Amino acid sequence: MGKKHKKKKLPNFVSGAPENKPDEKPVIAISSEDLSAGVEIVIPENQQELNLLITEEKKKIPWRPVVFFLLGIFVLVGINFGIQFAMDNYFRSKVMPNITVNQVDLSYLSYDDAWNTLNNRWESYWQSANWELLDKTAPLNAWPSEDESLAPQDDIVVSKFLADNLYCYLDEEILRQQVFVYGKNQWWIKTLPLLWKDKEFSLPLNCNIDELEAFLHQKLISLESPAENARYQFDASGNLSIIEGKVGRVVDYEDLLTQIKTQLPLMQDLKLFLKWEIADPQVRGSDLQSFKQRYLSYLDKSLDLQLPKWTSGLDLIAVTRSYDDMRNSNPEELSKYYNATKDLYVFNAKDLRIDAETLAKKESDLIMVATLKVANFSDDFVFYKDDKNILQLKIDEVDLLKWLSDLNENIKIEAVSAILEMEEVSAPIDSEAGEKEPVKKYRVKKFVSPKAGRSLNAEEAVVLVNNLFLAEEFPENLSLPVVFLDPADESLPNNPLQIKELVGLGVSNFYNSPANRIHNIKTGAAKLNGLLLAPGEEFKTIINLKPFNAAGGYLQELVIKGTETIPEYGGGLCQVGTTLFRAAIDAGLPITERRPHRYDVSYYKPTGTDATIYDPHPDVRFVNDTGYYILFQSYTSGYNLYVELWGVSDGRLVEKTDAIQYNYIYPPAAKYVDTTELAPGVIRQTESPHTGVTGEFWWRVIYPDGTVNFKKWISKYSPWQQVFLRGVEAVPVGTPGDGGTTPEVPVTPPAEPAVPPAT
Repeated sequence: MGKKHKKKKLPNFVSGAPENKPDEKPVIAISSEDLSAGVEIVIPENQQELNLLITEEKKKIPWRPVVFFLLGIFVLVGINFGIQFAMDNYFRSKVMPNITVNQVDLSYLSYDDAWNTLNNRWESYWQSANWELLDKTAPLNAWPSEDESLAPQDDIVVSKFLADNLYCYLDEEILRQQVFVYGKNQWWIKTLPLLWKDKEFSLPLNCNIDELEAFLHQKLISLESPAENARYQFDASGNLSIIEGKVGRVVDYEDLLTQIKTQLPLMQDLKLFLKWEIADPQVRGSDLQSFKQRYLSYLDKSLDLQLPKWTSGLDLIAVTRSYDDMRNSNPEELSKYYNATKDLYVFNAKDLRIDAETLAKKESDLIMVATLKVANFSDDFVFYKDDKNILQLKIDEVDLLKWLSDLNENIKIEAVSAILEMEEVSAPIDSEAGEKEPVKKYRVKKFVSPKAGRSLNAEEAVVLVNNLFLAEEFPENLSLPVVFLDPADESLPNNPLQIKELVGLGVSNFYNSPANRIHNIKTGAAKLNGLLLAPGEEFKTIINLKPFNAAGGYLQELVIKGTETIPEYGGGLCQVGTTLFRAAIDAGLPITERRPHRYDVSYYKPTGTDATIYDPHPDVRFVNDTGYYILFQSYTSGYNLYVELWGVSDGRLVEKTDAIQYNYIYPPAAKYVDTTELAPGVIRQTESPHTGVTGEFWWRVIYPDGTVNFKKWISKYSPWQQVFLRGVEAVPVGTPGDGGTTPEVPVTPPAEPAVPPAT
């Protein structure tokens, strides 16, 4: 038998080792300390291999210090943000600590308080600060001089005063940017120095240099001795001599202003030292010697001052009705108003007014208002050198402006605002509209049309007059510049409908009309005057002129009725209808009814622009589509009938061509009608001959939205036969049914006075 080994007791380090299964290799867990101690291990005999699992014992992490460290960082960050938030919130509307402006502590003040504090202190300082001007003691009349006895001595106060106005003021914007914002919008740690260290800012000032320099010049003018230019002088005998100029001295204002800007922020009394500059005369005797002949020639000149004729009344008709003149008389001015996209000329009221001024400045349209004699201003002449160092002459601007301002008292016309007074009346019954009783409507009993005023632009006139001295030839006349004065606001209570401008104008001439016709025209015009046409309402001429009888105020006069021209009450009212049609065309209103006469009547030239009326039809009718009330103003002046449509323009543009005539047809031979009502051999004309013709004009209305209404107005007039009544003893049997004959000869009727028929 083999030797038996003594079984040893396993050490403690293996007592807890897991037991091995029979087929597994033994695994012993040994710590590094036990292994190093050299503990003996008994290996079972049946095991050939030994697997050792050596492990290190895990050290425990110290969690508590880590937690405290992270917590500390979080607390510090929170405190930092808290301080930042608190400071931002506290100083949001306040000045940071230890902020001073010109030694004025603004710490913790609100912006308004800080601004008021500084501004009040500044204004108080400005009102009480003494301005002292210091200069040398040398006599003024001896400076500059080479006399050593007059050497400059110590500075003495030559003037002392207070400022009369606030020429320099605190700049609030700079104060906000520099002072109020300082220390904000940054990390609070960067602002910590403000807790123990002051931040000083200078006073943010802004000065009106021009006004300040003018103020100083006023205070120093008595100390200065400006240079004197050479001048002309006439002696007692009328001989012209030249007085040489003198050297002077003037204050260096640029240096003086620099001193002021430096001292003002200190908010102390100002001590300003005068620095002088030598002032040489600009014009010397040698200059005047070569200018002598030109000077003498000016003394013989006179200038006729003129105004455009049309500015004498300045009714808005004269201003706004210049479109036809522009189109026909001033085409070179129209190119800038041409709109190629719409193929039309686009104007506004201002454009029309400006071009009316341009047209009115034509020499034939000017009238003289005064004469300026150059010799009367000889004492006010100012000689100067231009940019090319050439001697020139002008009249002192101040003296010339005063003279022109006095002239303006005779030229100026005040603007007139519209005045409109209404009364309630009974309107005529419109049976076509289903009316059975008169309707109450308003009529204007008093209307003062707005008129633009005028005033001389005296400042511009001064420049124009003095520019004439630069011309090679001094002109004989000058058109004075005129400024337009617009009427006051038309929304005032004296104009409740806000009627402010002329939107349409119709004019016709009734020269050579018989007395009854003139009476009827004036009666019809009076019935239309003051009528109001509401927005969207259709105007009907006949209903507003009725009744056509003696009770309506009319007399009998010739009218065209059928194929005859006979007398009826209201004859001649077609003159009113024609003028109304022309006014509606001019205003660009939709025409709903119009018909020309049967034949061409001389009262309605140009042919093609007339309109006949006869109860109940034909009539002249149109619609008010302007969106505002339209007021009728109709009146006669001389042999002209005017119909004005007043309202508010919606900006529409009206274009109308001149009427043309073509297709002339001569009337047939004269017709004689035998009658026993006349003495045998007596001939009386009952119808005048009229040549047939076609009249045509084109009309286009462009509305503000771009809509275009275009119409070609074509009017055809029949040839009208001349008719005579011829007195006979008895009418032959078998005469034509019309009771007359048309003889072959004579073709030309006997010459005798004839009254042209008309309506």
